[in-house]
Amino acid sequence: MTDFKYSISVIIPVYNEQDTVLKIVEKVLIELNQYDAEIILIDSGSTDNSPKLIETLKHRAQISIFSLGENKGKGFAVKKGLQLASKDIIIIQDADLEYDPKDYHALLAPIGEQKSRLVLGSRHLGLNSWRIRTRDRFTIGLEVVNFGSEFLNALFCKLFGVSVSDSQTMFKVFHRRDLDTSQLKCRQFDLDWEILGSLVLKGHRPFEVPVQYRPRTFAEGKKIKIVRDGFQALYTILRVRFVQGLFSRNQFSRSAEKTV
Repeated sequence: MTDFKYSISVIIPVYNEQDTVLKIVEKVLIELNQYDAEIILIDSGSTDNSPKLIETLKHRAQISIFSLGENKGKGFAVKKGLQLASKDIIIIQDADLEYDPKDYHALLAPIGEQKSRLVLGSRHLGLNSWRIRTRDRFTIGLEVVNFGSEFLNALFCKLFGVSVSDSQTMFKVFHRRDLDTSQLKCRQFDLDWEILGSLVLKGHRPFEVPVQYRPRTFAEGKKIKIVRDGFQALYTILRVRFVQGLFSRNQFSRSAEKTV
């Protein structure tokens, strides 16, 4: 058993992931076998075979299942998971295979060593490229998402006074009690920005570690909507910084830490 002193909640939002959901759950269980942990599966109104597959897990130890009945957005599903979480540390894990649970140990290490209360799994560190989404065959969609993500990351860093390489990473690991879920408003992918911005406004300094990443194409099931989600992300960054920031009593950090 690890000497990691905190318990862990892994939140997995699911929407039409019948090809990967059972695989990712098994991978997560393998990585959590040495921790006091729970897995919270939130089905966001899947219309494929995902609900039936998830149901087969209901008697497994450590696993809780909740169905929203309809698709209200990934962010909405994650917020529900945050409300249901009961452990100390939060990890958010997509139901596809883009992010590898094998990186959990590296993500948890800075928290266990009390180096930081907020860890980001950066897809850029060690890559030596701003293009985190690459495939063997060139696709315009992925390149547009690459450019948009880079622009939004630069804007976020400028406005929040931090220096991080991947503010949009799904792998945000933090203490559950540090985030006031009642203040979260986002329902889509822009929740990533809202969570990070809210934690930075409270004075938490992001600590980055490199993680593995295998991007999907839109043909393989990638669900982000370039125009809609891009503008929602921009709006959320500005809202959290200039509206929510007005009511924040804490000074937020002017720098961030990285480790490779």
